[in-house]
Amino acid sequence: MKGRVAKYYLTDGRRHTDSEGYKTSVAFEKYLADCGLQVATDRDFGITALRWAGMKAGIGIIRKNNFFYTEKGSYQYLEAFLIDEPLQYIVENQIRPCAEKCNLCMRSCPTESLEAPYMMCRNTCVSCLTTWDGWDLRTEPLQNKFEKWIYGCDACQDAWPHNRKAWKDTEEFPELEAWSSHFTDTEIVLAEYSWLRSVVQPKLWYIPQGKEWRYKTNALNAMLNNYDPKYLPVIKKVCQDEYREVRDMAEWVLEEIERKGIGESENGQ
Repeated sequence: MKGRVAKYYLTDGRRHTDSEGYKTSVAFEKYLADCGLQVATDRDFGITALRWAGMKAGIGIIRKNNFFYTEKGSYQYLEAFLIDEPLQYIVENQIRPCAEKCNLCMRSCPTESLEAPYMMCRNTCVSCLTTWDGWDLRTEPLQNKFEKWIYGCDACQDAWPHNRKAWKDTEEFPELEAWSSHFTDTEIVLAEYSWLRSVVQPKLWYIPQGKEWRYKTNALNAMLNNYDPKYLPVIKKVCQDEYREVRDMAEWVLEEIERKGIGESENGQ
């Protein structure tokens, strides 16, 4: 899955009721209510600006790539709970800021979305273009810079030195193996929509229900960016896909392969 789906989404427990993160969140909300407090939260996207709130609370800092970091790096979740009583939270933050001259995260961004320290253009971010935006990659001028990414992107976080050892791969996430072992470019493009709807979409839910064809168009784009002759019969097959968006994307990919000449060797030209 590395380089295809961002780590944040692999362990996303916001809607997964069997995950430890979800259970802990529910338990803490109940604890606050049992204390006699009125409580409000939004597990999907946060009831306030989470990174800003975390920084103001002193539990971490925002680095040059705009991600929130604690002493354990950036691969973690933030949640906020609004209550009807004032609290004072006292913490000593010992986290060192980014080095003044360091620009590793900006240099690593495949689309140059990180235009300057603490400045990111959302419309050119690979994470946005593979989830919320980029609904027609044929017309997206940056599609050839997505590398292998199908859903999200970790480039700027992976480039940050102290993040390199932050991801441990030591715990199992509920039901992850049910689909992650079948999430290759080819298997996604050829997948039954019933599987995408029932297994993948509840996990990678930034792509909404009813739009599961988007996983296929993203995978087709990854095939084009990392072309291998074995992809050719797969791409040709989905020119008959039941969704027009997939058919159009597959036909466009074939045209691009011919235009760029990257398919000449297997065609005997």
